[in-house]
Amino acid sequence: MPPPPYPTQSLIAKRLGVSQGLVSRALAGRAELIGASPLTIKKIRRIASDWDYQPSVAALTLRGVPTRTMGVMVKNFDDPYFGQLIGALQFLARDSGHSLLLTGGTREDFTSLQKHRVDGVILAGSDFPTSDLSSFIQEGRPVVHIGTGPLFFGATQICMDEEAGIKELVSYLVAL
Repeated sequence: MPPPPYPTQSLIAKRLGVSQGLVSRALAGRAELIGASPLTIKKIRRIASDWDYQPSVAALTLRGVPTRTMGVMVKNFDDPYFGQLIGALQFLARDSGHSLLLTGGTREDFTSLQKHRVDGVILAGSDFPTSDLSSFIQEGRPVVHIGTGPLFFGATQICMDEEAGIKELVSYLVAL
């Protein structure tokens, strides 16, 4: 039987003739606690692996489990620097088992990130509205701002120290 395009715990349960609750417990490592057979647990995990089962982000959100999704807000999509930055962020996210949700920098875009229950927010660019960030910070979700502009209480800001850079440049030129 070929794997379904979007395997679910319910489909795994149906395929094996067991309950969806048992599948859920087996995949979460808790089936032994209810006395499930090691052979049944092994079958469930094998089908899940063969079918490349991935938990639903929507279901994880309902259970209060982190979605492993980071929101990335880009202020200016026309700036080629941000294309390079997004590429680097995607590489790092994939390597750590996260997904990125990319959006612009408007108030509506903040609402979208809240709706998708992202685990954290990365701001790429300058001059984001600070009032919109307060809900993320109050909920304990990390916010990182890559760029210049006002500092947000509770957020981490990464930016270039232009004054130090200019001093180094002038020192280098003088030494030549």
